[in-house]
Amino acid sequence: MEITDIKKEELKKFFYIAAIHNEDFGENIKMPSCVIDSYWHDLLKNKEGYKQFSLDACGKELKHKKDKGEGILSWVETYERIFGKLPDVWFIAPNGEFQEDVYRSYIKTGVVKMSWDCEPTTGDKDDDGGNDWPSDNDNDSDDD
Repeated sequence: MEITDIKKEELKKFFYIAAIHNEDFGENIKMPSCVIDSYWHDLLKNKEGYKQFSLDACGKELKHKKDKGEGILSWVETYERIFGKLPDVWFIAPNGEFQEDVYRSYIKTGVVKMSWDCEPTTGDKDDDGGNDWPSDNDNDSDDD
């Protein structure tokens, strides 16, 4: 399977988990800074294509909301329960470097601690539903 296909499948899984977390817990989950996030930003450049991708993935049009931070990713346990362990692609930084230390920690503890700069939102419940469509410059990473 090509890396683009893997990123696409993992983003679909992430959107599915995002919809579950929003519906069941009323919370938005964080998208870690990785190549899957970069793939998401690329999809956002085509609004109609993105809308269809989102609907196919989780039955809702998820919106993009900027939100910077760092911490434990709360959704990993849900992902593992449904899909199994996170594949390596989640640990590839936007610049293409494999985040070995984060990956080894995940394998050892089952916990993923990473930085993020956005989250998917549904517009449901207390979610403000804002859609921050990224500009071409938003794909640039200053995480070195």
